[in-house]
Amino acid sequence: MADRRDKLNKTLIMIGIVSAVVVIIIAKIFQMKPQSLISVIAVIWAALVVARMFIVNSKNKEYSKMLEHLNRILGEENDPERYIEMCNNYIDRVDDESFKAMLMTNLAAGYATMCRYDEASEALKKVDVSKLAESHKAILYNNLAQYAFLTGKIDEARKYVADNKPLLFKYFRTKNMSTPFIVTFAFEYYYQGNKESAMACANKILNYIKKAQTLSANDKCIVEKLEELKKKIADLPDEEYDEDVEEVTSGSDVVDGIIPDEDVDNIDEIDDIDDMDDNIDDDY
Repeated sequence: MADRRDKLNKTLIMIGIVSAVVVIIIAKIFQMKPQSLISVIAVIWAALVVARMFIVNSKNKEYSKMLEHLNRILGEENDPERYIEMCNNYIDRVDDESFKAMLMTNLAAGYATMCRYDEASEALKKVDVSKLAESHKAILYNNLAQYAFLTGKIDEARKYVADNKPLLFKYFRTKNMSTPFIVTFAFEYYYQGNKESAMACANKILNYIKKAQTLSANDKCIVEKLEELKKKIADLPDEEYDEDVEEVTSGSDVVDGIIPDEDVDNIDEIDDIDDMDDNIDDDY
């Protein structure tokens, strides 16, 4: 939201300067006292401050309602098609680039919910990453890698991991945010030849999904892909993994304790809609 705030500030400053100049000219024409001139200018700037607060608060409420609406469509109504439609509608309506970037990441999540990973990737590639908070950047790069793994674009997927490894590892190890990252690293460890870590990640996610009371199409796609991956992992040689993978250890220690043990209704609920809603006010 910073770009919209900066634009608003610049606009109001220009209005204030122009208004002050006009007042000074009028003051000279009518020979107003200096005290009266200062008072008039002070009133102008006070009015502009109030106007700014009103505009910002109005936009906050508007954007919060958009996010609540989207969350209801996907979470309560379970209607990803309408969710995608409304994401596109809101993207066309808003002029704030930071909020538009958030909406694009949610559009991608809508496509992914239906296993339309190529369309999800295309949506993410259009996002201006510079407008995202760090955690949202991590989710974006992780999802690009994950969607590429799920569609067989291995080189592309591994490049996303390699180019953003420190950021991805940070959230891979962050409790309550790690789930989608563990999916990605199940594939990454397999292609590194790290049998133990790959199997630990795959099993952790599969066990987690099995706790869910309902499964989305995306959940089912991930289960299918991970079951296929486990067969490939089992065929890897058992010798010790020697490649230097920064600070990551092997085996169950990699994922042990990262994913919370409490049951969830649907693994797809781990996305950034609620986080964005919570962080709107922080951007002003």
